[in-house]
Amino acid sequence: MEKNNYRIAMIVLMLSFAVSSHAQIIYSDTRLKINTEVEDNLYGLNIHKWQGMYWTCKTGNFFQLDVSPTNPRLAGTGDEIAFYNTETGVYNSIKVANVYNYSDARAKNDIQTLSSGLNSILNLRPVSFQWKSPDAENNMLTDSSDSTSLASGPKEEGLQYGFLAQEVEEVIPDIVKTDDSGHKMVNYTAIIPLLVQSVQELKAIVDIQNQKIEQLMQSYQNKNLQNIDGRNKIVSCSPNPSSGEVMIKTSLAEDVKSAYIIIRNLSGNEEKRMLVSDSLLTTDISNLDSGIHIVSLIVNGCLCDSSRLIKD
Repeated sequence: MEKNNYRIAMIVLMLSFAVSSHAQIIYSDTRLKINTEVEDNLYGLNIHKWQGMYWTCKTGNFFQLDVSPTNPRLAGTGDEIAFYNTETGVYNSIKVANVYNYSDARAKNDIQTLSSGLNSILNLRPVSFQWKSPDAENNMLTDSSDSTSLASGPKEEGLQYGFLAQEVEEVIPDIVKTDDSGHKMVNYTAIIPLLVQSVQELKAIVDIQNQKIEQLMQSYQNKNLQNIDGRNKIVSCSPNPSSGEVMIKTSLAEDVKSAYIIIRNLSGNEEKRMLVSDSLLTTDISNLDSGIHIVSLIVNGCLCDSSRLIKD
């Protein structure tokens, strides 16, 4: 009985849509088709020659489906589409091959180059988390500190990674949006330009440090380098970067009387001094500051070779 009532209601509804266009509505074997569309075995409703559909609700609320362009278009109230299950209070996941964000320069004004990306990124707190499940009785979550009903997370299992919208809002308020229900959302795409700008800032810092290192190493070489024939040298420092043990491999001439490995920071301060008694020396650098250090090979009291070592 309920199925029959549903079928009748659907037919009446579709008739009301099609009166002005003299559309043909045919119902058979649990399928409904409008106009001359061939029935599809996968879908219960088949429509032919319709440019789209337009739903309205309340005052001014609408949802539009336009299939006339090359790519079908969706539009809704507020120029946004929310993939959200109103009945269960759950945001849905979207699975696609690629996502393209509209970014045409012709649609933009007041364009300015970012200058504070690194500072913003350093103040963000990346977190791991599990999505909460909805309450079994009412399918909704309730914040104990607020009477507002909160949407539960998507039905994604396993550990998730991201940010907390409330914390992001304190650092970059422009990329956090709060909807009419109080749900906060982060525009993760907007973080990409900040990351790019941060890398550019770090690259500039590294370039300056490299210049200082080259100057420092050149200064050592001009004063002390006595390795004209290249027989005494540092073969490798590995792993590099490292946060713990490092193996330093050297190659020494047979007439060497004494050899030391000295590790200095960029200010030239000596941090470690080790006697080279074998071609392979192992040392722990876990107590050194993070950053770039200079490993020097001193043979018979003279600097013979230098190498960079990065401490994580």
